[in-house]
Amino acid sequence: SDYLIANSKNVAEKLSRYNRTEIVYNGVDLKRFYPRNYKREGITYIGALTKEKSVDTLLKAWKDPWIIGNGPERSNLKKLEGKFFGYRHDTEEILNKSKVLVLPSKKEGFGMVLLEAMACGTPVIARDIPGVNEIVKNDYNGFLFKKDSELKGLIEKILENENLRKKFVKNGLKTVKNFTWEKTAEKVLRIYERVID
Repeated sequence: SDYLIANSKNVAEKLSRYNRTEIVYNGVDLKRFYPRNYKREGITYIGALTKEKSVDTLLKAWKDPWIIGNGPERSNLKKLEGKFFGYRHDTEEILNKSKVLVLPSKKEGFGMVLLEAMACGTPVIARDIPGVNEIVKNDYNGFLFKKDSELKGLIEKILENENLRKKFVKNGLKTVKNFTWEKTAEKVLRIYERVID
């Protein structure tokens, strides 16, 4: 093949030894993910319950977070205090009812849920890892953390500081404009045109 299309710099680096690689980020459906006027309550994780997602980091840092998703680690994680909702189709509703979305993963291709949260006007906190740090810019549109021990303090900062929260929401909504399906389609089309020429 002439081109491989990767959904993040992180993935592109892994593929680059095979061929020419173009980065085209996944798109967010802004007709589905947008801010609604709901009461916000949860400190939330959405995703698979696997070891590399490191969901226990959130469960140890915060009392009763909302855990959305399923996976092999579920029974181990349930020993820690949290509200386990299982797999849900209405993630846009959950995000709009969340005060903060936390992504503590130690490995991510891209971290689509971060963009979905930003599109819903939900502040994000994520581990500083490749893929994720292409989306979250620390102290601009969310917080990045390196050590598990930092997480609790960062959640508290967002909950206690209204101006900071507003800044993250505003910059998050700005960030998402670069990650719409329209933008994704345009980029893929340009690559196809290049390959055909």
